[in-house]
Amino acid sequence: MNRKNNSVKKLQEECKEKDIGYMTSWTKAALIKRLEDEDVRETDIIKLKNQLVKLEGLPEKKLENTKEELLQEIVQKKVLEDRIKTAQDVKIGLGLEWTKSSKRIEELELLIKSLI
Repeated sequence: MNRKNNSVKKLQEECKEKDIGYMTSWTKAALIKRLEDEDVRETDIIKLKNQLVKLEGLPEKKLENTKEELLQEIVQKKVLEDRIKTAQDVKIGLGLEWTKSSKRIEELELLIKSLI
């Protein structure tokens, strides 16, 4: 809006409508400056409100993402525990086979010595 074309009375009315304080002795230039300053302040407030709206849900989103990540880590840990258990079972089985094989080798060596 081009306020330079408005009269002092119109500028004062605009200030009243927008609930902006002013002095009746102010010049046209002072009233225009006051209204423009308020316009800037309003724009800044709107920007801050928009930023606030964006940030309001942020903690909840972060919490939800953290919970999801925690669940994934718990599942991964369970998978790893199962794989470790399987590996331990295999190790025990191989150990038993190794022991059996060692005993069988000793028996065969003793048999060969007795035959010689």
